[in-house]
Amino acid sequence: GVFGKGLLPRYGPNFKSIPVLTRFPSPTEASALDTPLEVLVYLPNPNTPKEMRLPEFKSLTDEPITTEFSELLMHSVSGNEKLVVQNIKRLLRRGILIKRGAVDDAFNTDNSWWEVFITSYHDDEDDALRHVSFQAGSGYRWVKAREDMFQDNVHSKYFNRVIYSRRVSRYTGHIVSI
Repeated sequence: GVFGKGLLPRYGPNFKSIPVLTRFPSPTEASALDTPLEVLVYLPNPNTPKEMRLPEFKSLTDEPITTEFSELLMHSVSGNEKLVVQNIKRLLRRGILIKRGAVDDAFNTDNSWWEVFITSYHDDEDDALRHVSFQAGSGYRWVKAREDMFQDNVHSKYFNRVIYSRRVSRYTGHIVSI
């Protein structure tokens, strides 16, 4: 294998948080049971939607919620800001840990590797993420969840686990096999 730290920031574990945020579309956009979930995705290049990914945030510590992730949410709030921020904080305390630990990555070496925290956050009460929107050009957007949305196998695998753990496959058309 390759030794040294390679292209990773430091020797040993390098941490990455992958939050999976899901919500139902606004009531004006969908009917009750046929409502597809919306998931927050990141598009590195808005002109190529096939490169859609789950958001990833690098961290120096092994914490599932990074400062960058929290700030992204808090600065994207509209409406009654104080109440929405309070609801987002409550939502972040109720996340379901999907994966914690090392993952296969092309950048891993014998002495340096990625460890991830993949956590699911679903806005069951529709009072937090409904008020989160992102500026054009930021790369972040809400899209309707579908089975074939991620080309990256890691993102696809863990998104399927989120759908299974939240028991919301009927809202995405997923046939979940884990």
